[in-house]
Amino acid sequence: MTKELTHQSHANTDAVSHGRHNHRAEEAVVCQVRLTAYNSEDLHDYEIKTTEDLSKALEEQIGKVLWLNVSGHPDAELEKAINDAFKIHHFVPLEQLRVHQRSKFELFEDQLMAIVWSASVNGGLKTHQLAIVAGENFVTTFQNEQTDLTATVHEKLQKSINKIRKNGADYLMYSLINDMVDRFFPCLERYGERLETVENQIVDNPTKRSISQIHMIKRDLLTIRRHVWSLREMVNGILRDAPDMFERSAAVHLRDTYDHLVQLIDFCETYRELAADLMDVYLSSISSRMNEVMKVLTIITTIFVPPGLIAGIYGMNFRNMPELNWRYGYPFALCLMLVLALTTLAFFWWKGWLGEMPKFIRALRKRSIHAAHSVTNHVHH
Repeated sequence: MTKELTHQSHANTDAVSHGRHNHRAEEAVVCQVRLTAYNSEDLHDYEIKTTEDLSKALEEQIGKVLWLNVSGHPDAELEKAINDAFKIHHFVPLEQLRVHQRSKFELFEDQLMAIVWSASVNGGLKTHQLAIVAGENFVTTFQNEQTDLTATVHEKLQKSINKIRKNGADYLMYSLINDMVDRFFPCLERYGERLETVENQIVDNPTKRSISQIHMIKRDLLTIRRHVWSLREMVNGILRDAPDMFERSAAVHLRDTYDHLVQLIDFCETYRELAADLMDVYLSSISSRMNEVMKVLTIITTIFVPPGLIAGIYGMNFRNMPELNWRYGYPFALCLMLVLALTTLAFFWWKGWLGEMPKFIRALRKRSIHAAHSVTNHVHH
């Protein structure tokens, strides 16, 4: 008997964090137990409600690969019957498998236990845990979810031409791990789309809501990265320390799953860098908008400076000011203010400070500049 090998000592460090990002209350999940027995030629599904159902199904399907999927909390009697039927190691109590733990694996004699996580996006980030205990010819899965995390693998298993039917329990375990890993890809794709949407919002109209969305995306990406990183370490540990548990075909596919995890980590890093860049874009957009506002206010102030000067001069009311007693003095002062304001506005427009000038104005300006240079060169010669 080999002693128990324990890998990854951080089993419960992220329990609080997982609960925070699940965005769901702990709901009572209706217990459902399904036993699937199969080989390359035949497959049978059993709904297990009592210990008698389990014993009868196991007697009928001797020699086949057995997959027991437990959703929710079975009663104590059925739980004990599951432990006894599959000879699950006493260091792996079923209650422990439902506690939020970091992705890890542990090797107990001839059994392998793995904690696998996946994620989905439905309004917010939700993380899901699946516990797997596998032996020579059986796989047991434990979950506490309203939705069946193993439904995709079960559908594939029902197809007689599928590779799972032609291989043993090791390939079924690989398929379950790989399916949980692949769930991260559409999740990250959604976050990529969100980043594009936020980027467009920031460029068009940056608001405080945009900055809060960026912070939320960065936080969720950090959670995904933590899960993917621990999954990568788990798969690497299985390949390194438990090669006898997997035949060559399953081991090759498990290495492909490891490559998928490396890609997921790259995606997480890329999206996190993009989120950080969006923070800089947000600050640049805010600064640009502030500059535009200051530009408009400065132009308005400059336009009204000459009229204000004229109004200030004639507001002094000295006796020797000839225009004060002039019949047309008031209309003349108003017209002079208007002319000076329009002249200042036209000068700004000519310089291009009010936006892009029409083509004929730009051509006229270039012609006048060219003529001025010609006159200057002629004088020098």
